[in-house]
Amino acid sequence: MTMSKSIENRRYWDTPTKAILSTLLLSLTLLTAVSIIPLTLKQVKNNQETQIKADTIYTTPLITPISSDQVVISFSTKIPVTSQLNLISPTERTVLSVSNDPQTSHAITLENLKPQTNYTFNLILNPVNQDTITTNDHNFTTP
Repeated sequence: MTMSKSIENRRYWDTPTKAILSTLLLSLTLLTAVSIIPLTLKQVKNNQETQIKADTIYTTPLITPISSDQVVISFSTKIPVTSQLNLISPTERTVLSVSNDPQTSHAITLENLKPQTNYTFNLILNPVNQDTITTNDHNFTTP
């Protein structure tokens, strides 16, 4: 008489092992879904609030061409922030510091740009003791 039984033939509390494992797996899946869905919804809500906040704390940037390879970008914020500019050209992406100290008036001169080139940028705003805010994209073309 053989004492070993395969897992398929074992029974606990008069229930086959496969049924117990299937129930445990389903329960674990449901528990994971129940805990992840509210967290994901909270993150989506926070992202939406951040985007709304970005649009309400800064003015639309003023883009002033200086020459075919130089542009000044200026903007203001309702609260003091440090700021960076994420510049995207057809060939590269660069993050530049605009304001290292919290302030409400911000300006940066972009130099050594390529003439007759399309650029995209967004602003990264860092209010004191608050989450970082990234604005929507803005575009300009050098003369």
